[in-house]
Amino acid sequence: MPLVNPLRKTFPCISSDYLIIHPHFDHYFHEIEIVNEIFIKSKGDKGDWTIESCELDTLEKAKDKILDLKMKKPGIHALLTQLTLRIVDPRILPLILELIDDIKNKKFIID
Repeated sequence: MPLVNPLRKTFPCISSDYLIIHPHFDHYFHEIEIVNEIFIKSKGDKGDWTIESCELDTLEKAKDKILDLKMKKPGIHALLTQLTLRIVDPRILPLILELIDDIKNKKFIID
């Protein structure tokens, strides 16, 4: 655990003992701001340390957040579910179910 004093002998039990945001002692959004539901912006030293050490500002993280936002749009999951219910040709159903799994597992490219 990233501590202010790494040579400390007792258990650190207050916020100021930690360099990183601690879930029990700190308020996450007092230290970090989410911008446009995608980007992370620090509000101070603890935010800086947390973002850097946890690699929260990588391009891959931003892509994941964009994908999550796209999947949360109303109707996408319902549309895919409806497609599986109205299939006339039974050979198509496995392909649609595979597509749904790929979307859930993020196995496709974002434009």
